[in-house]
Amino acid sequence: MPSKNSARIGRIAEEAAQRKYAARSNHSSWHDIEYRNGTKADVKAAVHKRNGRYGRFRLWEEAHQKLLESGGGYVFAVHSSDTGKVLKMVRMSAREVEQRLGGIDWYHAGHEGKDSRQVKISWPKLL
Repeated sequence: MPSKNSARIGRIAEEAAQRKYAARSNHSSWHDIEYRNGTKADVKAAVHKRNGRYGRFRLWEEAHQKLLESGGGYVFAVHSSDTGKVLKMVRMSAREVEQRLGGIDWYHAGHEGKDSRQVKISWPKLL
């Protein structure tokens, strides 16, 4: 279960993505928004820095595979740890994510309620 703060940051990121990309909220297990052309995207948020370390985006393999199959992607938002303000926002296809990372090494999350594998990516590695 996400913390109250991470849920708040995620909500801020999703609302900012909707405004910036003229998208509408459309939640499922693998996406959060839908663009006017029907393309789906999962919105991911990370804190700029916390305790001297860059924040990370958490991607789930099952959702990523569905985004790949549908031609969808992500909106990545980096937030200020102090104010929660979005500092940087980038839209990227699921294929482009794989290309930028040189592939994805998924691992089991040990995350209660999730069967899918995950990867956590420090935001500067992706953006």
